[in-house]
Amino acid sequence: MKHTEAKKTVRLISLSLILGISTCLFTGCSEEITPDIHTLSVDFEGRSGAGIGVGSTYDEWALAYADYYVQEMTDDGLVPYYPEVPEEKKDARTSDESDAGDAEATGENSANDAGEVTGENSANDSGQAKGEVTDQENAEEPRHSGKYMISAFYLDDEPVSVEKLMADLDATPEELSDRLSDPTYLAGHDVLYRYVIFTIEDDVVTDVDGDYLDYNVEL
Repeated sequence: MKHTEAKKTVRLISLSLILGISTCLFTGCSEEITPDIHTLSVDFEGRSGAGIGVGSTYDEWALAYADYYVQEMTDDGLVPYYPEVPEEKKDARTSDESDAGDAEATGENSANDAGEVTGENSANDSGQAKGEVTDQENAEEPRHSGKYMISAFYLDDEPVSVEKLMADLDATPEELSDRLSDPTYLAGHDVLYRYVIFTIEDDVVTDVDGDYLDYNVEL
C-alpha cells in the first residue's frame, strides 16, 4: 500500500513538471536542457549523478544544475527557479585569462610610466575603505535555503522534453499524463519519469531525495 501511495505521489509530482513547463512555454521562455538519467540518479550514499550530496555547497549545486529546468518547492506549490551561478565559477575561459594576463602586464608598464608613487598613494587613500565596504557586502550576502527539484521524462531510454511530448502526442498539458499512460502507447514505448529534490540550508545541501515512476510497470 505504501509503495502504491508513493508512486501516486510521484505521478502528481510529474504533473507539476508538465504544468510548469507548459506555463513557461506559454509565457515565452524556453524549456532548458533535459538532463540524462544518470544526472538525476541518486546512489546509496545520497549523492546525485552530478556529484552533489550532503555537504555540497549551493554554488556547487548551482553549477551542476543551472542548465536544467529547476522548480522550487514553496507554500504556493512548485515555481520556476533559476540557480545563481557565480561568474567566476562559470565555464572556464582560458583564452580570456591569457588575455587578462597580457593586459595586466601592459597595465603595470603603463603605471610605471605614469608614476608608481601616485598609484600607491591612491591605493593607500582608498584601499582600506574599499576593503571595509567589500567585507561588509560579503557579510550581508543572502544565504540560499529551500527545496529545489529537477525532473524529466525519458522515452525509450532517451531524455525527452515536455514540449516534444506534447507535440508528438498532439496533447495539451492536461491531457499529456493520460496519453503517456495509455496502454496502446505503452505497448510501443518505454516511459519513465524521474526526479531529485535537494534541500539546501544556508548555502549547504542537507538532504538529497530522488524517486522515479516507470509508466510501463507502475501504471
